[in-house]
Amino acid sequence: MAGLPENSRDITIDDFLRLRHGLEQEAHERIRALTAVLDDLATDRELCEIPPK
Repeated sequence: MAGLPENSRDITIDDFLRLRHGLEQEAHERIRALTAVLDDLATDRELCEIPPK
């Protein structure tokens, strides 16, 4: 939990909100990347014709 104070007593709601925002943003980025790959796999093209991402 990088970015949070070392002492758990010093962690605030704002710290958790920043952590939540970062985790949600990363999850959305990974979902977008996965969706793009799945869209490529769902086409009629051969795998060797699909450019790497």
